[in-house]
Amino acid sequence: VKMLKLVFISLCVVALCLAKPATRDVSFNDRPIIHTTTGWLQGTTESCGLFCSYYSFRGIPYAAPPVGQNRFRAPQPHPGWSGTRDASEHGASCPSGSRLSRVVNEDCLFLNVYSQDLVGRRAVMVWIHGGSFSGGNGDSFTYGPDHIVDDNVVMVTINYRLGALGFLSTEDQHATGNYGLKDAIMALRWLRANIANFGGDPDNITIFGESAGGAAVHYLLLSPSARGLFHKAISQSGSALNPWAFQTNPRDVAFQLARDLGFNNIQTTEQLINTLRTVDPMRLVEATPGSMDYPIVRGIRPIPFVPSVDPPGTTGDEVFLPRAPIDIMRDGQFTQVPYITGYTSAESLVMIRELLLDPSVFPTVNANPELMVPFWWNVAPGSAAAQSISRQIADFYWNGVQLHNDIREQWTHYLTDLMFVWGIDQTVRLHASRQQQPVFYYRFSFDGSLNMIKRLTLLTAYPGAVHADDIFYLFSVTSIPPPLLPTNEAIMTRRRMEVSFNDRPIIHTTTGWLQGTTESCGLFCSYYSFKGIPYAAPPTGQNRFRAPRPHPGWSGTRDASEHGAGCPSGRNVETNTNEDCLFLNVRLFLVKEVIYLLLSPSARGLFHKAISQSGSALNPWAYQPNPREVAFQLARDLGFPNIQTTEQLINTLRTIEPSRLIQAVPSPMQYPIVRGNFPLPFVPCMDPPGTTGDEVFLPRAPIDIMRDGQFTQVPYIAGYTSAESLVMIRELLLDASVFDVVNANPELMVPYWWNVAPATAQSIARQIADFYWGGVPLHTDIREQWTHYLTDLMFVWGVDQTARMHAARQSQPVYYYRFSFDGTLNMFKRLLLLTAYPGAVHADDLFYLFSVTRFPNILPPTSDAATTRRRMVRLWTNFARFGNPTANQDTLIQVNWARMTNANEFLDIDTQLIPGSNPFQERMAFWNRLEAQYG
Repeated sequence: VKMLKLVFISLCVVALCLAKPATRDVSFNDRPIIHTTTGWLQGTTESCGLFCSYYSFRGIPYAAPPVGQNRFRAPQPHPGWSGTRDASEHGASCPSGSRLSRVVNEDCLFLNVYSQDLVGRRAVMVWIHGGSFSGGNGDSFTYGPDHIVDDNVVMVTINYRLGALGFLSTEDQHATGNYGLKDAIMALRWLRANIANFGGDPDNITIFGESAGGAAVHYLLLSPSARGLFHKAISQSGSALNPWAFQTNPRDVAFQLARDLGFNNIQTTEQLINTLRTVDPMRLVEATPGSMDYPIVRGIRPIPFVPSVDPPGTTGDEVFLPRAPIDIMRDGQFTQVPYITGYTSAESLVMIRELLLDPSVFPTVNANPELMVPFWWNVAPGSAAAQSISRQIADFYWNGVQLHNDIREQWTHYLTDLMFVWGIDQTVRLHASRQQQPVFYYRFSFDGSLNMIKRLTLLTAYPGAVHADDIFYLFSVTSIPPPLLPTNEAIMTRRRMEVSFNDRPIIHTTTGWLQGTTESCGLFCSYYSFKGIPYAAPPTGQNRFRAPRPHPGWSGTRDASEHGAGCPSGRNVETNTNEDCLFLNVRLFLVKEVIYLLLSPSARGLFHKAISQSGSALNPWAYQPNPREVAFQLARDLGFPNIQTTEQLINTLRTIEPSRLIQAVPSPMQYPIVRGNFPLPFVPCMDPPGTTGDEVFLPRAPIDIMRDGQFTQVPYIAGYTSAESLVMIRELLLDASVFDVVNANPELMVPYWWNVAPATAQSIARQIADFYWGGVPLHTDIREQWTHYLTDLMFVWGVDQTARMHAARQSQPVYYYRFSFDGTLNMFKRLLLLTAYPGAVHADDLFYLFSVTRFPNILPPTSDAATTRRRMVRLWTNFARFGNPTANQDTLIQVNWARMTNANEFLDIDTQLIPGSNPFQERMAFWNRLEAQYG
């Protein structure tokens, strides 16, 4: 059979299959089948590292679907299934307000079991996930079992109902509440009956959880219905005594939800529940009411749907919490088992980020200090008691001064204590004084490479571990890649890429033999992977600052199952790096490098098509006109101010540790430029005069090569995202001085590479301001217009010029596009909390091409995001096969993407594919006119 193979060769470090989001690889030759009380299950065998594997059983239903009349009721036993159930995939997540959730469905009561051996009796650890009782799931993307099962423990994770579906209560028999925690009890009952079949010990079960999961563990200790179902407990950063974890007025919250949904005339609880049972589950959880009229600032607001006391007269399987947590604890009427509980040292440090998003917090509290008084205390706002309490809080935490930005850290200490540590400390003391079983108390303070929440929220300048940082030291979190661990962080085992060791293909290359792996890209989809292939000699020693040399080859067969080291860079969150880093794998598209390869005579004949996404050699950040100045500035920054010659400079820099070299990247070379317009110091530049041989790359400036048409002429796709620089709104939050500086010095808006006099610069700046924001002084209400200016200046204008010049000077087709789709996989926009603004930000399009395993991205197959991903992949692979992205039209591709001519043909990639003309033509004409006049 003749097979058409499409192979992408990359100079980066990722091997990706574009067919479907990658899951953990499994060996399809070892699919264990076991029996449970509800039916037969067929699991998979998975890898947890070299010589480490385990059995995985995912998506096991432990209760009947809580739908229809079972909504707002305790879970019912699952009726079982016939035949053998496939347990290779996670079940649906419970509906939640989180927009980052994967597949969701109200039929969501599933658990997952991971065990290294199905024979014997091993300790069992049951994980209850966090998420404010309103989000999350037990999937292995976030709670991978690798490290725990490797310690010969059976690990279990569960889903439970969330938000209103999990915790709404009318304080009577119509809705008793606490369904999510009753789900956990049902899961524990199922495990007690079945865990032995997975190699677990039903008499040695530990429940553990973090945040809301930690509070859930504590509630299970307090509930009489959970007794005998577990034997040890661990609560991380959560307690029933934390104010966010207990609802004192659930009936009020339930009726408020009905009003928020538009049901204003409901009078009785029976009518309320009957009505809410008819509402779409996603509408129900997304309409969760706010702080129930509490005048409380961000960070202290209660969560509406959380555990509450059972209504009077509750009986049978609806019983969960007959009295308030504090009363049960004071009386010692809880399950007494060995118990670990504690917190991270800087739980609420993340609120510094919230202060950036809502700068009104401190002025509001300064004007209304009684807002600091715990909302659950019976203290009248404005009373003498409220004022006295707030003064004492301010005196204790920040010496009584007015709140301001320099004491943000002290504010978070107050929040950490109020919302976490105080309740946990009370819990420890009450349990330790009322039970014979040991209680162990801890604080997690370690601040290292795996404190990912702290790193993702850009809080590394502050000491301590933030809320949820400890999770990364327990689980293999594949939704975020761990960096290489230094030896003093051996507390964690480095996450390895799972591979199937049953099929290790061996091939020959000009430099030696390679043994790869076979990897999975979904059910009935697999591919060969060869990673870490050296394509050049190490660029170290005298080879630093020289063109690459051919690799000398190797003897024997080289293992190609792991990525090679990444090249040293200035990023704080980085994978394994080494100056010996010239490896290739199987294909990650490039951006600005693509256009430079088109322009370089040295690259001719080495490729046959090209795609540039959001990058061009004409973008101002992608070309360095003064590389010599930057090089000498780097030497001065490294402490070598007296170097006189370039030979002396290079000989000196060859002795510098590579990590020190790249971290000392010089400042913007004295350009008086605001954030977002900074040039990059080390980017491509023109070859020096007299360059010969393999050092030749770019003999003339990019614009000159393009104007003369002296570039590699191949089919070419170029384009951009619709809101490239929208990310700068986040930068404005970090540097509030930007608008003040530009208003005082408007000439800073003029492209720094234009050689214009001060008076001319003033005129240009006025024209820019008039065009983009009506000429008014910059202020926060026109932040979006500011990012339009940055998007055009730093991205779109250069890409547009590139597309036009290539289309006008080559016979091969040029295809021009804009990526505008705004959906579930626009992960950069979502991580930066910019969903309120329209459009796709810089790099959002990558998630529609690649399986980015650091983010769970399994989608309903009929969703707009899934369709857009299939379209993007089809367009790009059609182009790679045929040189025409719409060569094969079908139900997925029903338009013709015309090649670019003088008519400015264009494709907008949105919910639909929309052919037409560039919608930014007016903006591009503005910059073309300015350049013609001043550039």
